[in-house]
Amino acid sequence: MKGWSLICVLLMACHGLAQAANAVALQDGVITEQALETKTGQRFELPLSQLLGDSQPRDLKGVNASLDLSLPLPALKHTSEVTLVLNGTASQELNEHSQLVVSLNERVIEQYPLNVGGESFSHRINLPSRLLKPGYNSIKLRAVQHYSEQCEYPLAPQLWSQINVADSGFIIDASARPLSLQLSQLSSLFDRASWRQQESVTVFSAERVSDPLLSSLGLVAQGIAQRYDFVPVSLSHQTLPENERALQRQMGDSHVAVIIGKKQELSGLVDFSEYPGNGGPGMIIQRISGDENQYLLALFADDDETLKDVAYAFAIPSVPWPERRWASIGKLILPDREQLEQRFSIPTQTSGAFPLRALGYQSRTLTGVDADSIKLKIWNNTWQGRMQVRVHMAYASGMARQSSLNILTNGVLNGSIPMSDPRGGVYENYAVTIPAGVMRPGWNELEFQPVMVPQSNGGECQPFFTGNLATTIYADTTVQKFGGDELRQRDLSMLTGQGYLFTHLPLGKDVAFYLGQADSETLSAAMTLTAKLSQIYKRPLLKAYFGLAREAMNSDVSQHYWIGALKNLPEDIKVAVNRDLPDRVELRVPLIQSATIRVHEGAEWLNTLMEKTGLRKTPPTNLTEASIQFENGLDDTVYAISTELGDSPDHIVFTATDAAHLQAGIKTLVDYSHWGQLQGLVAFWQPDEEKVTSIGLADAPFSAFGLRGGLGLWVSQYPWRALFLLLVFLGGVIWLTRRLLLQYRRRRNQY
Repeated sequence: MKGWSLICVLLMACHGLAQAANAVALQDGVITEQALETKTGQRFELPLSQLLGDSQPRDLKGVNASLDLSLPLPALKHTSEVTLVLNGTASQELNEHSQLVVSLNERVIEQYPLNVGGESFSHRINLPSRLLKPGYNSIKLRAVQHYSEQCEYPLAPQLWSQINVADSGFIIDASARPLSLQLSQLSSLFDRASWRQQESVTVFSAERVSDPLLSSLGLVAQGIAQRYDFVPVSLSHQTLPENERALQRQMGDSHVAVIIGKKQELSGLVDFSEYPGNGGPGMIIQRISGDENQYLLALFADDDETLKDVAYAFAIPSVPWPERRWASIGKLILPDREQLEQRFSIPTQTSGAFPLRALGYQSRTLTGVDADSIKLKIWNNTWQGRMQVRVHMAYASGMARQSSLNILTNGVLNGSIPMSDPRGGVYENYAVTIPAGVMRPGWNELEFQPVMVPQSNGGECQPFFTGNLATTIYADTTVQKFGGDELRQRDLSMLTGQGYLFTHLPLGKDVAFYLGQADSETLSAAMTLTAKLSQIYKRPLLKAYFGLAREAMNSDVSQHYWIGALKNLPEDIKVAVNRDLPDRVELRVPLIQSATIRVHEGAEWLNTLMEKTGLRKTPPTNLTEASIQFENGLDDTVYAISTELGDSPDHIVFTATDAAHLQAGIKTLVDYSHWGQLQGLVAFWQPDEEKVTSIGLADAPFSAFGLRGGLGLWVSQYPWRALFLLLVFLGGVIWLTRRLLLQYRRRRNQY
């Protein structure tokens, strides 16, 4: 008996070892999701979840579905081998004609069967190095799926495959690739084809403080951000080091640093041997000694005022820099205001119309049975405001009569445009109204959802074609805003927007960044924030003010950003944010919003005209708040606050107990996941933590008081009372008329 027990134990142990061996073997083909690149020697792992922005599995449905991937390969990396690890599950109903096709830059490189009986599949695909290129490489996973050889319904629910993006990804073997020392390679130095979720760049300047130098630092931040495009970047400011060794140490793992200052200040760090003696202000790129893959970009001039012109040139991303390591900048002429104002922008007032191209949208054609929806963000700064979408579109011939284009706002259907003519058609100014009850203050999602159904050609088992399923939505489709109760105070979610919002004057002249102090931590936070907003606005803010906080604010500026430790901010800003850190934290929490509203039943043009001319104003919203105070406040918390200063509501304050926490907090905030959480009137977060907590208008319920339309609406609700009052009114008019006539008659008889 003991012998049998011993044998059973040995067998169980062997079975456990076999299972462990199988688990390790499976784990070798899995890439775990990580926040940043993982480096083991010269091997990098890049999960699909990082490229796609989330870990949700991707479903491929129907007879012909695809998933598009974009593989970034930095110019500073020489790629020797790239392996795509692909894990997923296929429907058990798929037959032997189903397959998964993998394409790289429009070339098919692999095909795999999908009839695996409902089991999971795992593939390791070696991407041919001859087809790879620096920058972004297009990879398409196309699923051709069938469950029957006859009478097959192409949208059958059993036609599916699922790609698990959390445990799929790329394994990349790469080594450093030296870059040619040419200013024309700036886009490769600040390369948006990055494997990191956030890039970092160190900027060095002199310790002195002057308005032109601070402005130059703000322009340098924008120039770096514009080249990285959508990739978040954190900037760290340091004072000029004594030697190149100290500079390299302060750069950390960044592959590029920017140094800016007077020419004589940089002489010990920058090699001016090739630069002409009469060259004047300019730029030079050079390698750092001891590391062939670390670079230094120098901006220099004879004085701070001239240095600002060099920073202007660097901040404009489309400047054609020469194919050499230095460039001398003789003169910079920016266009005058009249030329710059020949553009369109989105009206932020409560009325007006703008085309979709003002949101950065370009005319787009949607094709196929499962065509993607077009989703755009629309800013709404009103309560009880309405919008109207006037759609310009065309659709192809040969679609079934059930086809339509649905217009949704925040997931709610507002209208449906029929695409029922078999001959195709064109619509101009097809109006769909978005009622006030659907809109919410702040960002709203406007969705164009195509439903394109193919014709069945008259039989259940007759084939039909999807090639003619196409509709185009043009960029001159317009959105009209109608009145409402305007919200004065800005929601922080406006900072997460897209396109050309919230800067009315050319080149950001209505924007100001006020620094509490010119220490390196505050400068780093301000430059990182400026870089992020430059990316959000999708153009450099060359005319924005960037400097120390002043007692008198610039009257030409309508957007004020205050960045600094609370103790370094002006007194009126401290009062406006209404707290005293770190001893206590006082927050105002909205409880309820209420307003008196009107309903314009008729002659709306007249009511709108009266409001525009000031003869009548929409009553303002009343906001009821509670004040709560936290003793022994949160020392390491960073705050973003939308506040009102005097009569100006356009003030946003970024602050913390000290500049070091502020720098760390802004570096955390500008990342993808954190920046998308920014909303409300107050937001606060901890550096390096995932959650951003917000308090704002969305947290307060809204109540409306009163009726719109006045007498007409009251008469329709209470007809008998209205008739009685009308008879009383007519009787009073008759009595008053008779009395006046009698008085007149008596006076005549006296004479």
